[in-house]
Order: sequence, then structure tokens, then C-alpha cells
Amino acid sequence: MTTLRASFASRVCSADICPADLCSADRSTFSGNVSRRSLGAGRAFVSRWKGIARHVLVASLFLVVLGAALPSWATTYTATGTADSGAGSLRAALGMAANGDTINFDPSLNGQTITLDCTDNGPIILAQNVTIAGPGASNLAISGNNACAVFQVNSGITATFSGVTIENGSTSFPQAGCGIDNKGTLTVSNSVLSRNSCNADGGGIYTNKTPR
Repeated sequence: MTTLRASFASRVCSADICPADLCSADRSTFSGNVSRRSLGAGRAFVSRWKGIARHVLVASLFLVVLGAALPSWATTYTATGTADSGAGSLRAALGMAANGDTINFDPSLNGQTITLDCTDNGPIILAQNVTIAGPGASNLAISGNNACAVFQVNSGITATFSGVTIENGSTSFPQAGCGIDNKGTLTVSNSVLSRNSCNADGGGIYTNKTPR
């Protein structure tokens, strides 16, 4: 709209309808108005985008801080079969687990035994802080099949066992802890360790860290 007014004034003056000095002043006035309005609009545009940018920056920083403050949520993985490896196995569930997660067992496993394949896999090694929550010691057994230790808890790891029977851990070479060889921090509750035998210390549990 401002540009149209300036152009109209220029045409009127060039037609000699008004005195040259007045037209000159009008042209100067219109030109000044156009320049001031354009400059003002440009400044408002820049100021508006600066404000938006500040809000975006503040929101981004808030989300970063919020993400750092939120606790990580523990996950429960369920073992669904008695095989020693593959989908649904206890080993597979432990392979997916992160620190703080829990492994439980499908009710279809009640009354069954998970027998380790000691030739191919050896003992189950706990390399993250996990809880193994069984359905009850009389309902689920995990067996070393008299061929290997059943569990090994790595150094620095916190492991919790409840509601399971750990049995028949044994080795033909010197080893301590054929039920659970604990190098970390161990809690065992409402569980049974049965018929585990080593030719070194600790047939059921051997720990050189912090037993509870």
C-alpha cells in the first residue's frame, strides 16, 4: 500500500499538476515514509525471529535437562521355554536385559527343569545387575546336568535370585562355586541349592565378594 502511494505521487508531480518544489517535497516525504516503514518492518521481523529462537533454545535445554533427570525404567523379560539357548530361553532373556531388569518365567514352565548345555554354552554368566525371579523353588529347577557350574556372577555385578532351585552343578576340573560362583554382590532368597559339587571350595555357593 505504501509503494502505491509513493508511485502515485511521482506521477502527479511529473504531470506538472503541482509546483515543482511542492512535488519535490512530496516525493521526499513519500520516500522517507517508505524507507522508515520498510526499516521498521524489517526490525520487527528480526526481533520476532530472535524471540522465537530464544524460546526454541530454552525448550531444547529444558528437554535435555528433563531427559537427564528422568529415571531409567526397568524392564521384565520372560523366559518361555526350557531350552538352554535360542528364542524364549533364559539365556536369551538375560542377553536382552540391562542393569536393573528382571527375568521371570512363563507359568507354563511350572514343574519343569531348565538343563544347561554345558558342552556348547557352559554356565550362565550374569554380566549385568539383574533379578532372576522364579515361580517358587518347588516349581522350577535350573540344572548344570552334572557337567558344569550353573551360574557365574561377574565382578562388580549385583545379582538377586528368588524362587528357584539350582541343582546338579559340577565340573571335572578345579572350580569353586558350582551352584553359583559369585564374584559380585549376591542375594538369594526362597530358593534351594541342591546336589552341587565342586572339587574346590563352595559346592553350592562360593563368593569372594559380598554374600547376603
